[in-house]
Amino acid sequence: MKRIAKSFSTIILIIASCKTDPFVKAKATMGSWYDKKISLPEQVEYLNPYLVSKKDVVNYGKLSDKNTFYVIHYFDAGCDKCVGDLKNAQAKIKSLYQDKRVKFLFIADAPNNYFAKKAIGSIHFQYPVYYEKRPNSLHLKNHFPIGDPLYNTFLMDDKSQLLLFGAVFDNQLAEKFYQELISK
Repeated sequence: MKRIAKSFSTIILIIASCKTDPFVKAKATMGSWYDKKISLPEQVEYLNPYLVSKKDVVNYGKLSDKNTFYVIHYFDAGCDKCVGDLKNAQAKIKSLYQDKRVKFLFIADAPNNYFAKKAIGSIHFQYPVYYEKRPNSLHLKNHFPIGDPLYNTFLMDDKSQLLLFGAVFDNQLAEKFYQELISK
C-alpha cells in the first residue's frame, strides 16, 4: 500500500511540474477515476448544524451549486489520529480556502454516532459533518479501496464528478493541485 501511495505521489509530482492545463493533468493522474460520478452514502445523519456557518452549509442531497467545487473528506471518528487530522483540516480551511466556490463536506465513520459527535464537539468543528449509518458505505458504493487513505479525500465538481484524490489538508503538492483546479 505504501508503495502504491509513493508511486502515486511521484506521478503527481511529475505531472504537476508540467505547464499544462490542470484538468489535463488531473485526467492523466486519475486515469479511469477521472470524471467518475460519485455517489454519497444515503443513510446519514447531520451532526453539527449548530456549529456550521450559513455560508458553509452544504445541501447534502443535492451537490449541484453551479460552478462549485466540493472537497469531500472521509474520516474514522473512533481514531484519535483521525480526529487530530480533522483539527488540522479545520485550521487549513480557515487559513487557505476563502474561495466561495469551494464547499467542504466531511463524512464520519464510527461504530455509532456518539463517537462522531464527541470527535467533532471536542474540537468545535465548524464544517458540515455527516455520520454514515452504514460503515464504509461511501467506499463500498464507489468501489474505493477500504483502508487506503488515498481515497479518503477527493475533489468533485458541481456534477458530482470526481476530479482528484489526495490528502489536501496535509500534503502541499496535493494542495497546490487542488488550488490549480479550483482557480481555473
